[in-house]
Formats: sequence, structure tokens, C-alpha cells
Amino acid sequence: MEILEEITRKFQIIYPNSASFRIFQHLLKNYRPTGLKIHDIEIISIGLTAGIQKVATFNTKDFKNIHEILLVDI
Repeated sequence: MEILEEITRKFQIIYPNSASFRIFQHLLKNYRPTGLKIHDIEIISIGLTAGIQKVATFNTKDFKNIHEILLVDI
């Protein structure tokens, strides 16, 4: 619990909302993901709604074809 509390003090937690759902639908139509890739698209849609356009990840292959974001390789 202490770690969770520390994380929530230091970072803004963002959640899906109606705006992110509209972006999610748009991205689904454009990219036609299947399987777990759908969750990657949902993550991106929530981030885009919050103004996040740069994504840092250890797994760039999951996001490399999404043109709406800029990948930062870790």
C-alpha cells in the first residue's frame, strides 16, 4: 500500500472517459488491431485524451505503427 500511495502522490492517474472512447473508436477503425493489440490502442487513446503524445516503453514493437504518438525507446 505504501508503494501505491507514493506512486499516486507523484504521478497523475488518468482514466478512460467519453473523449478517450471516441479516440479509441477512431483508432480501432484506422488500425484494425486484434487480440491484445486492442489494449495497446486503448492505452494510446487514453493518453492522447490527456495530451500525452510521447510514449516511453521497453516494448516499442507494440506501438511502432501508431502514427499518432512518438515513441521513446528506453
